Amino acid sequence: MPLVNAKCTNCGANIKIDDNKEAAVCEFCGSAFIVEKAINNYNITNNINANVVNIYNQSSCNTNPDYIIESGKLLKYKGEEQEIVIPNEVHTIGKDAFKNTTIKKVIFHKGIVSIEKDSEDSPIKGAFSGCDNLTEVQLAGITEIPENAFEKCENLKTVVLQKGITIIGKNAFASCHNLISISLPNTLKRIEQWAFGWCYSLKEITIPASVQYVACQSFESCKNLETVNIEDGVQTIHGGAFVGCDSITVLRYPQSVYIDNISLLRAMKCKITAENPELSNRINALNNKSGGCYIATAIYGSYDCPQVWTLRRYRDNVLSKKWYGRLFIHFYYFFSPTFVDWFGKDKWFSSLWKPILDNKVKYLKDNGFSDKPYFDP
Repeated sequence: MPLVNAKCTNCGANIKIDDNKEAAVCEFCGSAFIVEKAINNYNITNNINANVVNIYNQSSCNTNPDYIIESGKLLKYKGEEQEIVIPNEVHTIGKDAFKNTTIKKVIFHKGIVSIEKDSEDSPIKGAFSGCDNLTEVQLAGITEIPENAFEKCENLKTVVLQKGITIIGKNAFASCHNLISISLPNTLKRIEQWAFGWCYSLKEITIPASVQYVACQSFESCKNLETVNIEDGVQTIHGGAFVGCDSITVLRYPQSVYIDNISLLRAMKCKITAENPELSNRINALNNKSGGCYIATAIYGSYDCPQVWTLRRYRDNVLSKKWYGRLFIHFYYFFSPTFVDWFGKDKWFSSLWKPILDNKVKYLKDNGFSDKPYFDP
């Protein structure tokens, strides 16, 4: 039998239900409701006769004038209270809901399903951007913290994330300079680029076993971050995830972890260890050769990419087996690090070397050298 339209009597979400049943449970907030009342709630909100009334009140279902709510979406908080609990009828936080407000603490309820993303051309991004007084947030219900949501909330100190959150988006907490405490839930799957970039006060973080991917620069320049606990079960961490975190002394990767773009570990000043023997060998090779293939890595942007894999095969299988080849390798590793440090970012450097390397790589591939992933012996 086809389902009919209804509106949850608790959170205000539009839903589809079986009108043959007496009661049901809202898929958004998880609360039980009477089917007949939910259907009537929908009809009252959506089927007003235009010949009878032509005035629409955005907050007709909301008894608190501090909140502008439309169909379950919180459009704007206009109150003066600084510690707030989101009303139960809200299931979506609008993109402009709290921008530039003076709130200090906000608590989500489990019926909130999303924070609306801002437009790309918006000068102030994120529903909580510009909340300079915000010090604490407790997030529940949502599964994703969208990009820029709390960016530049500079006084934000404590973030409590309830189970259910799976993604922390790009720049979600970027430049929250006073963030000192955050516990990541064991439902989390992805931490995107710059999610916690420039969180200068963060000293310790635990990456739970549920995480599938930690993106490049996720924790960039968290300069006081000292302890990173990576639980066994984490799948992939980008080599540049902790770039600029110079207070870390030891970075330990458990058995389960794969490092994406491992060459970027060269930028880390700390001791790096891995429980996985293969990964440990790659890290040791990286350290022993000071990164290796300096010029090629600078030109192609990675020690682990098809062009550099081809060149590394040529180095190990041809050059290293001849006396003049070994002599070339010795001088190359002696001079090229300084050469790259001085000129590696200059345009002329790339313009000079890229055609030479491209031609060499093409020649090697034409003569049987593979460009598939390669692990240094």
